[in-house]
Amino acid sequence: WWKLISDGDWKIYEEYERRTNPRPHPQFGIGTGPVGEAWDPGVRGGWVDWRNTDNLRSMREVSVYLFAEETGNELVRKVYKERIRRTARAFYSVGNGEWDSPAYVGLTVQGYLMLYDFARDPEVRLLSKGILDYLATATALKFFHGGASGPNTRDYGTWAAGGGGGGSRVWSTWLPVRRGIKPPGGYTDMLFLSAYRPPAAVVALAGDEVTKPWEHLASHPVYNNWVPGGDDAPAYHETLYRSRDFQVGTQVEGGSYDGNGGKIVLAHPERGCDYFLVTSKTKGNPCVGGNDRIAQCRNALIWASHTAKDWRVLFPADAVIEREQGIVLLKFARGWAAIHPLRCELGEPDAALIKPFLGKSGTDAGGGKPVQTALPATAEPGGLSGFAIELADGLHFADYAAFKAAVLAKAKAQVAGNRAEFVAASGARVALTWDGQAKLPAVERDGKLHDWEKHRAMWQNGPATLGWKQGRLVVEAGGRTFTGAMDLPTGTYRFE
Repeated sequence: WWKLISDGDWKIYEEYERRTNPRPHPQFGIGTGPVGEAWDPGVRGGWVDWRNTDNLRSMREVSVYLFAEETGNELVRKVYKERIRRTARAFYSVGNGEWDSPAYVGLTVQGYLMLYDFARDPEVRLLSKGILDYLATATALKFFHGGASGPNTRDYGTWAAGGGGGGSRVWSTWLPVRRGIKPPGGYTDMLFLSAYRPPAAVVALAGDEVTKPWEHLASHPVYNNWVPGGDDAPAYHETLYRSRDFQVGTQVEGGSYDGNGGKIVLAHPERGCDYFLVTSKTKGNPCVGGNDRIAQCRNALIWASHTAKDWRVLFPADAVIEREQGIVLLKFARGWAAIHPLRCELGEPDAALIKPFLGKSGTDAGGGKPVQTALPATAEPGGLSGFAIELADGLHFADYAAFKAAVLAKAKAQVAGNRAEFVAASGARVALTWDGQAKLPAVERDGKLHDWEKHRAMWQNGPATLGWKQGRLVVEAGGRTFTGAMDLPTGTYRFE
């Protein structure tokens, strides 16, 4: 019955909880209801906020535990200790529902910092350290030049450089920030006084002390992974590639309800980082929604859709643009890109096309002038449309001229019916076959069909590894190794 209700509208589920509340609020009873968009106890009747998102669970479980410990309420303390243990076990088993969220990871971190600093029970402090070690590792993997690449869930539009950057995920997770990089607006007033420090290997990973380029495969759970069946299999499959001057991360499922399908982060000597992404939307948050699929092999990707009519390619306004043989070549402040249209034609850059995406976030860096511009494209009706994109820098080619020559001579992108394939100038090969309906398309990487059953681990291939329902995190960076082990049957955490 729980799964049946929770699979429906969450408001119905929480209205059910309100009406069946076994312990009404001493002042407000079960509340006036219905829950709607109101969270206060006068409406909901709860003693604490019982919503189960990661950040709210962090606040609730930590607050109630510390209050019980302080007041000597041993029964409640033990109950909430086990709830904290359950949360820690879930993180190391299948991950977390609000994975890499720019909006919410920082709020989750704040709760467990409080638990780490103030809990008296050493086992509870160890559990909080385990959660923080996990979140620090997740952040370090995507931290790049003061920003963070996609994909991620619960993304509210923090895509533009300085318009939010990596969000609270970057600026409140105790990771080193390169000197000289100004944090994005809105997060410069955060100060945390905590005894927690991330493991040295995780700090080295955040500091980019890993041989580049490297590729990393990841998976993530469904948002409400705590309901029956929610932890049976990964819901999202990610590919992340890091080079010297860029990082590209995508999920094959594309943009979801409030999660983005992918972002490319570019190093910039002044702004720290810039963003480059593709969207089939013309306004609002460009990172989410749409019915697209993204296949990636290292620095090459195919971004395609059956339903897109108007595409936008968003990239730094100071990029130099060239067009040759129907290919758009971009020379960034650092690094380069080649965009091959698939059944669509790219127009001329127009900075005005950025404004419908900015909303209340405004503009950044430079007196209100947008630092991004956009290329519009209109898709041909019927069949797949989109782009094949290659990113490169000095680790792939000697210079931009060599990159351009190789693209024009070697790169090939084509689409026929439901199949698109791309051979990049750097040698990476990727193909996508999709009928527009299946959640997981057929993807070929370097000529081999990708087996999604072997893409279940939360982290694999790169500098951090953590298997699906395995509980053993290993991070190697900067000549250091960190191991965090969660014994899943008992829920105990140890590290070395």
